[in-house]
Amino acid sequence: MNSITPQPIFTPKELEHNSKLREELFGLVASGDSILFVGSGLSMSVDYPSWDGLLLRLEGLAQRVNNQFTPDNKQRDSSPLDYANKLKDIFDKANEIGTY
Repeated sequence: MNSITPQPIFTPKELEHNSKLREELFGLVASGDSILFVGSGLSMSVDYPSWDGLLLRLEGLAQRVNNQFTPDNKQRDSSPLDYANKLKDIFDKANEIGTY
């Protein structure tokens, strides 16, 4: 049985930065002074990937868990949600859903 060791997505510095931002966000939400923006791309300003960037990262991870996987640029561009589900299935079949 082959075992694939999950590769970290974030560096320790990125994890520390994300943790600090999360704590600041929790404080803001708890204060009642926050506003929710959904789907507006605001997360990119704090170095989170765009939707396409997320799919590209997931493609790279999918190639690590299944070396038979070949990225599908056409499907990624034309039907990103279906493509994300296809990627999720790859992780699920490889018993690596936590990596997803």
